[in-house]
Amino acid sequence: AAGGTMRVRILLDRDGQGARHGGLAWLDADADARVPEHRHADATELLLVEEGDGLMRLGDREIRVRPGVTIVVPRGVLHDFRGAGTQRLRALQVYTPSGNEQRFRVRVPLDAPPPG
Repeated sequence: AAGGTMRVRILLDRDGQGARHGGLAWLDADADARVPEHRHADATELLLVEEGDGLMRLGDREIRVRPGVTIVVPRGVLHDFRGAGTQRLRALQVYTPSGNEQRFRVRVPLDAPPPG
């Protein structure tokens, strides 16, 4: 995430559990996190916001992000996110089919020392 930090915990995915039809992740982002404009050519993205606020551009619409909001991003639609800077964003994210969540996966060799 540009500006701020986003932590992603993959809960269910194609590579880890063999879930081909959907990937599930937990997003936890700083209040000032920004996700640059992008699109997913081969998956629909769903977001269920538990905490946080901001603005998401979805195609030519702007959506106010707040707790309880569910956002559906159809495949191929340009979208971005700008945190309002008031509270961290916590949301469940689903990709269907799975696969796009792999961009968040960091592969660390098993013999690498623990971080920190």
